[in-house]
Amino acid sequence: MSKARQYKTSHLKKLFALSGNNCAMPNCSRSLVSKDGNTVIGKICHIEAASELGPRWNIDMTEDERRDFKNLILMCSEHHDEIDDKANIKKYTTSVLKTMKEDHESGNRIMPFEVKEEHIEQVYNQLDEILDIVKISHKDIQIVKSQNDEMFNLIKEIHIATTGNISAIDKEKMATLIGENFDWVDSNKMQAFQKILANYNKTILDRREKFIFSQKITRSLFEISVLEDISKAWSKDSWNPENLDHLRFIQGGIMAYNCLEQIPKEIINDFKMLNWGPIHHGYFDGYLGSFISEIKLKMKLNINLVDAYRNDRYLFENLNRIFISLQGYLKFDVNDLYVEKEEALIIKKLPRNFLLLNSSNKITIRKTTDFDFVLASLPLNKLFRVIKTEVIRNKDKVVIFGFYGGECFYWNPEEDITSKVLYKSEENEKITNMFCESMISGKIECYVQIKNKLVHFIDFKENETIFFEKKLDLIKSGKKFIGVNIQLYNKKDVIIYSINENFKIKPILKWGDLWEKVRADENVKSWIEINKSDDEILNHINDLNNLSVQKLNYDKKDLYLIKGTIFNANVLVIIEISEEIVEYHNIILLKKSRTITIDSQYNSNVLELCCGYLDLNRKDSVFEYIKITNLDKVESITINKERNGDLNCRDVFQICFGATDTIYLNEEGNKLYKYSFSKNEFFLCSTEENEKINGIEYIN
Repeated sequence: MSKARQYKTSHLKKLFALSGNNCAMPNCSRSLVSKDGNTVIGKICHIEAASELGPRWNIDMTEDERRDFKNLILMCSEHHDEIDDKANIKKYTTSVLKTMKEDHESGNRIMPFEVKEEHIEQVYNQLDEILDIVKISHKDIQIVKSQNDEMFNLIKEIHIATTGNISAIDKEKMATLIGENFDWVDSNKMQAFQKILANYNKTILDRREKFIFSQKITRSLFEISVLEDISKAWSKDSWNPENLDHLRFIQGGIMAYNCLEQIPKEIINDFKMLNWGPIHHGYFDGYLGSFISEIKLKMKLNINLVDAYRNDRYLFENLNRIFISLQGYLKFDVNDLYVEKEEALIIKKLPRNFLLLNSSNKITIRKTTDFDFVLASLPLNKLFRVIKTEVIRNKDKVVIFGFYGGECFYWNPEEDITSKVLYKSEENEKITNMFCESMISGKIECYVQIKNKLVHFIDFKENETIFFEKKLDLIKSGKKFIGVNIQLYNKKDVIIYSINENFKIKPILKWGDLWEKVRADENVKSWIEINKSDDEILNHINDLNNLSVQKLNYDKKDLYLIKGTIFNANVLVIIEISEEIVEYHNIILLKKSRTITIDSQYNSNVLELCCGYLDLNRKDSVFEYIKITNLDKVESITINKERNGDLNCRDVFQICFGATDTIYLNEEGNKLYKYSFSKNEFFLCSTEENEKINGIEYIN
């Protein structure tokens, strides 16, 4: 037995005494010693693992440190197993368990539990029993280890083989180890193979290499031609499943699903982030897996599968989706997912003002006076849309941050020939926002949001992970945040929350209060009167809805623009939040259409808004320019662009202020226009063919 389990008697006594005879898991009331005081029923857990294969293993610890009192915690059997379960490793980290131990033991120091000598003896006896079991099982373990080593070496051979030599893999050897055809479906050998394969995958760090290898190993088990044959059989008999080879179809479906399950999780996560992919969406949400689970349950109950599913067209249709998904994965070109990074075009010194264009091909920095002049560019993976970019000036340098669903990155266009990864999402995670700024100290601070989690970075190094109570859209406000909830169902629902330094949330503005204020406005009243219906349900549906909130650039104040829809027209509400009190400044009804994009700028007591129109009525109107003086007087004009017989949709996806006198409009994601106020004229900016425009920003 390892020294890490050879506990000191003094440590065991202290451990039991400070346990209070209770499991250390918060809110667990289970005892560690039976009510009669005679039997130890609790278990000793290592915070950092006793052995290399255990959870939270720390290679830098000595054996004495592993068996030390500080590394031990007492729990009931259920919670002992729970914290050591691989599925919970991220939940029960070393720091979480250390805090749990400290909180639990500190509450029992005044009245410690009375520890008896027989309790300590029982712990030692349990350790002796474990040692006996290990000795008895040693021979069996060696046999299994030998078989596993052989399988591991075979997997290694497949890894070394090139894609072109996949047919040269010793399939007889593979068949000997795990069986032939479909007879190894859900067998013990298959489970052993899956475990060894997962362990081997961990040895491959490069995702591109891991993708190629996982394809190789799956092809060695499941020929693409077999998948094609099964799919052809389904195409032929989809309306008459009685003619199918039912057992082959069902067992093949289980096998194909098992193969999909062997794709490394990080690659599956990358597939989920794609705009399109080879794997059916029903796999990601577990829908296809539910059919496999049902079949396996019936197999355990010895139900005849052919009789059960002979005419079940819906089952075979979903099994075919599994076959098509696996077939698509096996045919997928690694270069379509993991593109070799092209070098960026960098510039020695950026000008103070420039345009930042985020497109499907690259991020480019361009001259404000000549859009066609590219100062610097960062090539992108075309399959991932960069959702947001932010530009930070720090110590006379410019750093550009960006993210798509699976990765947050940064790039210095004056130095870096490739971007660098700040945060890579975990399995089933999707990045929803990021917030970056230069601190007074000169360091760069960045928050990456994943649902109700924030990962905090300082100078590109992870500092802490913060969880908040509700899933909210966050807006950075100085050193704090506000939270926006757009999932509204009744007047009591809260739209805006304040979030303090400890990330506790407090309601600020309810939907019902906002609606009462908006419909009291004279312009809104007139609009409702014109459009209201005799049908109360229709009127209710057209209450203030489709809400969004954004921060406005306004001097040193934080103002917020709430956008909502009433009878297919947008109303804009400008508010200020001070000491958790809401002050209303303006309520503006857009004149000609609705908008999904609004930009703002502030200069000398004048707040300017530009709102890009949706092309709902196929009119000439393109955007509305709104000028607000001293947060009081509101003037607005609608800017038109002649259609000249063009009946194509002209939705403005994004609008932004440029240099003096200039507005930029991203139309339908495939055309970029510059508008000059002084000339009252639109100019088409040149972009690459088939280049999708995701955003443009003027940096000054």
